[in-house]
Amino acid sequence: MKYKENNIAVVIPIYKSQWDERETIALKQALNVLSKYDIIAVLPENLVLKESGFSKAERFADSYFTGIESYNKLMLSADFYRRFLPYEYILIYQLDAFVFSDKLLYFCDLDFDYIGAPWLHGMFHYKDDTHVVWYVGNGGLSLRKVNSFLRVIEKINPLEGDWIKNEDLFFSSLVNENFRVAPVDIALQFAFERQVKKCFEMNHHQLPFGCHAWERYDAEFWKPYMEDLGFDLRKVCFEYGNEDILRENEYIHWKNLCNIFLDDKRREKVENKLKKLFFENNREILIWGAGFYGASIARWFHDIGIHVVCFWDNNRRLEGKTLNHIPIIHPSNEKFDRNSYIVIANYMYEDEIEQQLLDGGLVAEENYMLFSQLADL
Repeated sequence: MKYKENNIAVVIPIYKSQWDERETIALKQALNVLSKYDIIAVLPENLVLKESGFSKAERFADSYFTGIESYNKLMLSADFYRRFLPYEYILIYQLDAFVFSDKLLYFCDLDFDYIGAPWLHGMFHYKDDTHVVWYVGNGGLSLRKVNSFLRVIEKINPLEGDWIKNEDLFFSSLVNENFRVAPVDIALQFAFERQVKKCFEMNHHQLPFGCHAWERYDAEFWKPYMEDLGFDLRKVCFEYGNEDILRENEYIHWKNLCNIFLDDKRREKVENKLKKLFFENNREILIWGAGFYGASIARWFHDIGIHVVCFWDNNRRLEGKTLNHIPIIHPSNEKFDRNSYIVIANYMYEDEIEQQLLDGGLVAEENYMLFSQLADL
């Protein structure tokens, strides 16, 4: 199908009136490159917007702009997509994104419902026994077919339940023949976020349409290309990031975990190890980390017959709530039973969590398993 410029809007979420250099660069480039489309600011009801380059503004309740969790709620709400029903597609363009040239019509004409940057290491999101690993696509710079998104939300209502989903993983992992998520090769042409150099190689050493979180994962890679477009990054005062290097081991763990589910023999071997570890010692299982990955691990364990009795989490706001109908408990409110076994479901903070366990007199492997150990089974 051939779309026209007036079928498409560029939607830029804004939550503050003062922008740093990175955000200013992102907005300036969007206004330069994508000026033939409506560029719409999405912002809190009470925020004063000084920038005059937008076509118009759509305002939502201030409560949607307090952090990542509230932003996810906005992106998963039917009201958000109803506001954009006059358009066939919207490009979500957060102010840590950047576009190199206008290829927007090309990607719309491919007629996918959703395109975002790929996760080359694989994203572990255990929905059920046959739907576990996802490779596309980050939501920070993402193309969305409005009617398709609204249809999904009105049918499923993802805000129901006892935990808030990551909105991009919710949409990218939809198992529905009527909701088409772009494959990795198309996602690579569209945008990079993580593992930037590897994405560049896999995309035949071609730049994508755009990138997300460019200053965070591999700023030095993007710097010369952005300077060629006239941006003097020597004057940018924020820290250049190199998370692709810092997270190299993490990416390996993620890939290992995802690979468990891509080979039936490997998966059977790992699951038998887990059953032996837990069943032979008649241990109750606790998962430390009542978040996205904790929920996925709990669903996986449930499907192979391993019962999770509770989640532990240091976040006081989660205390007394449930996740997958399993209670969430703050560690200070529960004495550890040595007939139980803890599985840590948080890689980013596993060192700090392990130290808490060691300080409590627990023994590595005998009483708990790190997330990285689970991934490397």
